[in-house]
Amino acid sequence: MEHSSTPPVQQQDNGFGNLRWKVLASDELNCRGTSHLARFVQLGALPDVNQAISDLEEALALTPDDHPDISSRLNNLGSAFLARYQALGNISDLNGAITNLELTIAITPANDARKPGRLSNLGSAYSSRFKRSGDINDINEAISSLEQAVGLTTDGHVSRATSLSNLGGTFLTRFESLGDAADTDRAVSLRDEALALTPAGHPEKHKRYKNLGISLLVRFGARGVLSDLDLAIDVLNLAVRLAPDHHVDRADHLSDLGTAYLRRFVRSSKVEDINHAIVNLQNAVLLSPGNLPKAGCLSNVGGAYLAQFERSGDLKHLDRSIDALEQSLSLTPDDHVSNPTVLNNLGGAYLTRFMHLGELRDIDKAVLLREKAVDQTEDDHADMPGRLSNLGHCFLTRFDRLRIPSDIDKALSILEIAVAITPEDHPDAPGRFAYLGGSYLTKFKSTKARPDIDLSVSFRERAVAITPDDHGFKPRFLSDLGGSLFARFEQFEDPADADSAVVMMEKAVGLLDVNHSDRSGCLNNLGNAFHARFDHSRRPEDIDRAVHFLDRAVSSAPDGHAFTSGFHGNLARSLYARFQLVRDPSDLTRSLENYRASAESTSGNPTNRFHSARTWAKLSLEHDNKPSLEAHELALSLIPRIVWLGVGVTRRYDEILAIGDEASEAAAAAIALQKVDLAVEWLEQARSIVWGQLLRLRTPVDDLRSERPDLASELEGVSRQLENASAPNHLPTSPAREESEAQMHRRLAERYEALVAEVRRVPGFERFLQPRPVHELVSTARFGTVIIINVHPSRCDAFVVRHGVSATVRHVPLPHCSHEAATNLYLTLVKSMQNLRVRSEFRADRPYFGNKDDPNSAMKTVLEQLWVGVVEPVLRDLAYTNCSSRIKLPSVTWCATGPLAFLPLHAAGLYDGSNPHKVFDYVVSSYTPTLTALINATNKCRSPSPSILAVSQPSTSGQSSLPGTISEVETIKRRVANSGISFTWLNAEKGTVEAVLEGMKTHSWCHLACHGVQRSGDPTKSAFLLHDGALELARIMSTTFDSVEIAFLSACQTATGDTERPEEAIHLSAGMLMAGYRTGFATMWSIGDMDAPVVADEVYTYLLEAREGGEQTKNEVEERSAAYAIHRAIARLREKVGEQAFHKWVPFMHVGV
Repeated sequence: MEHSSTPPVQQQDNGFGNLRWKVLASDELNCRGTSHLARFVQLGALPDVNQAISDLEEALALTPDDHPDISSRLNNLGSAFLARYQALGNISDLNGAITNLELTIAITPANDARKPGRLSNLGSAYSSRFKRSGDINDINEAISSLEQAVGLTTDGHVSRATSLSNLGGTFLTRFESLGDAADTDRAVSLRDEALALTPAGHPEKHKRYKNLGISLLVRFGARGVLSDLDLAIDVLNLAVRLAPDHHVDRADHLSDLGTAYLRRFVRSSKVEDINHAIVNLQNAVLLSPGNLPKAGCLSNVGGAYLAQFERSGDLKHLDRSIDALEQSLSLTPDDHVSNPTVLNNLGGAYLTRFMHLGELRDIDKAVLLREKAVDQTEDDHADMPGRLSNLGHCFLTRFDRLRIPSDIDKALSILEIAVAITPEDHPDAPGRFAYLGGSYLTKFKSTKARPDIDLSVSFRERAVAITPDDHGFKPRFLSDLGGSLFARFEQFEDPADADSAVVMMEKAVGLLDVNHSDRSGCLNNLGNAFHARFDHSRRPEDIDRAVHFLDRAVSSAPDGHAFTSGFHGNLARSLYARFQLVRDPSDLTRSLENYRASAESTSGNPTNRFHSARTWAKLSLEHDNKPSLEAHELALSLIPRIVWLGVGVTRRYDEILAIGDEASEAAAAAIALQKVDLAVEWLEQARSIVWGQLLRLRTPVDDLRSERPDLASELEGVSRQLENASAPNHLPTSPAREESEAQMHRRLAERYEALVAEVRRVPGFERFLQPRPVHELVSTARFGTVIIINVHPSRCDAFVVRHGVSATVRHVPLPHCSHEAATNLYLTLVKSMQNLRVRSEFRADRPYFGNKDDPNSAMKTVLEQLWVGVVEPVLRDLAYTNCSSRIKLPSVTWCATGPLAFLPLHAAGLYDGSNPHKVFDYVVSSYTPTLTALINATNKCRSPSPSILAVSQPSTSGQSSLPGTISEVETIKRRVANSGISFTWLNAEKGTVEAVLEGMKTHSWCHLACHGVQRSGDPTKSAFLLHDGALELARIMSTTFDSVEIAFLSACQTATGDTERPEEAIHLSAGMLMAGYRTGFATMWSIGDMDAPVVADEVYTYLLEAREGGEQTKNEVEERSAAYAIHRAIARLREKVGEQAFHKWVPFMHVGV
């Protein structure tokens, strides 16, 4: 600051008039303001700087433009604004400083001795504004001003040291933006000279130490020379010692010193360094005078606690890290230059917590924060490579848990960019290479492509090669490299890879002290490498070492660690491998114990826990000759977490592949222990999982509303939102919107689960949305017998629930049926359909030109074996085969599992010989995907005044013509003409997707005569092909129709299902049931265009007679009229085409009530 050349006066001199009085008053105010400013600089008391600005503004207002001290007063006011900005961070103060300092320079002559100092002040102000705004013009102006200041001073000049120090600071600032390491060399040189020019006892000496320390710290970050870091700590300690206890800069010095200790801890892992870091940083927070300085200190505290956690594994350190960083973010303006840094660091803390606890909201938060950090960073900013790398790591980590394909794509893309723009000699290059190597390893696990795993090894080798041996991350990089080598060995079996993997991982473990949080993971990786080598070498010492290191991994993992489940699973696997080698019973016992621990670990990956539970069950059965119901119960309980409501339907169907045949296996285990009711409950619980989730979302909450209206309303709202979010969406969207919607979907699922748990705490609602017990499931036999058939490699069984019988389930063993036989029957059926060319996407009549292997003969064999192995034993047990001449045949609903779900049980029989037997001579058959679906259909009221929507598509673009659809609908129209039933016909171009959907909402019966298609790649795209496009299953799933009753799906493959997910009933007829229809007529494969009208005519004739109470049906159970209708219609078609023309009549079937 500069003092006035005119001495102050204490009173007004009346002899000189008003002008003289103003001049004298301005002198006094200026003098008083500079005194307050000087005291603020010395002691840091905020009232002083506030008073200084007030006095100096008033002084300037009273100073004439031609006053000799006008430039000094402008400079003083600018300096005061700058000082207050540095204390409080208000941008208006910084703008005020620049405005006044620019005016000062403009009127200061070039030979004025004060010009260097004034230029230095202006340069500092520009530099500060650049840090706030990120405008590169500000830093360029700062450098220009400060270089002019230095150029105008000699070594003895009073302001030279200040100008040198400030100029060094601008070079640092430019480095932080542009990343040129040469700027850090210039900064260190300039600030070292500034310190040398500052005498001992000078009030700025502590600042000069601090500035040099910061410059050395930044250069260490740029060049990685450890001596710079050691020297930085030394000079920053001197800065702290020299700063007065209550000085405004003391908090800043403490924060810088703590940061330096933190950097050295990360580099060298010395415990005393992290302790020093935390003490200094916490003291800095306590002394920080304003929000912005405190935000910076809190950010550093958060980083220190995070580093401490990564070494100790103590979760309280991680929680403290997140708390501090959250506070820092709340105090940092959104437009502040440091905001991206805080966002990035906070994202890292949430990522770390996810990796240890496995909570999805943490990884989602990490992605969100780090995306914001990248968005707020200029493309050419020095921190952009690091922020991109960190974001890529988040996507990679989330992919490992959720398997979202776009996550691995984003991870690879982002990490490749980060590596491409990172200099090879950058200190952070090893970490970026390691992350990219990890992403290629993850990709390799899906592709099994040699180039992917080779790239993974290559990048991780580079990470190891350029990392000093004493670097804190060296063990992690070594272990990562071992993991990639291990993966390459498992796929391509080069023993050199296995040996190298072991060497890398042994080095990693050797570099870690016993309390390091990475130790358990490295021990686990080393144990897995030894196991992999054992699989190839069969050397006992390798499996012994595998068990040894995996044992240590388990024992060293902290409680609740997200990887504990995996550690137990790996140990269990190695113990069992050793048991198979040496047959030590203790290894088997410990293997089972660890599989159990893996399955029961609450923080582990649900899919890994599920597989551990299944292996536990399998080994229990193999070695104890007794299945573990506890293991199966746990596996089944994990299914909702694997096939999770928090992801879309298409993704859930992908996850179902991991479930395999657990439903059938669990039921078989229950039957082995004579737990028939449990077997039925488990089959129901673990089949048609996605449909079940959808139905639960649509469950009425009227009873709950009477007890807790608030809870009922929120549950309804969340359920509705969650159903909308779950619907398959094949429309293109932006990556940002896709991420936002996906995260919102996951939060909705979490809230839904919390609400359901809260409902179950309400008295009387303890079983709300719980799996149905058997006494509720048996109500499905209200209108006939229900037969559930379980097919598993270990055994096949039928479970019979009879109409009019008490609430029990009858068990019927099927000794002549096997999973293998059922699979072969299905394959035979598929082949015969291909030979007949009817298992395609088209409904049309085609000529059959014959084949040396008669397809009808093959189909007859299938039907005969179904009769012998499945249908006849059940019907005989029911005594249904005793008489086939009754007026009313009994009704049977089939609910089959596995490959039997694709076979025509309703057509089973012996069609040759002197004593033929055919199922349709004994019972009327229907199908249901699950018992719950049948319960829901049964509970729906029949329409008292039905109305029919008929849709025909005689000519669909890209498909064969279907002229028979017109005659089919015309026949129906004639049948209902005098019935009083409303009839609407959408033919050809009138049958658009939207028109059909609208019509379905207003008609209780729906008849679709068109092409149908089952999409095996994505079953939710299975569809009815209409005039303007496809009415897909996904669209039907997302729609609920009120007051609908019958759906006649006169199209191809409407009940075909998906062979990869046999338990899910992913077909159009099931979709119609779930959308609200009580009953459906469907097809198992393509149908003839001339056959469908025959069936339709007979079905509608029967239905109308049933409704009118006609003589032919008066003894029938009206509720089952649809099943009897299709039974009679198929019989008529058989008469027309011949019983041996199986491909013509067998595909027609009934679903529902």
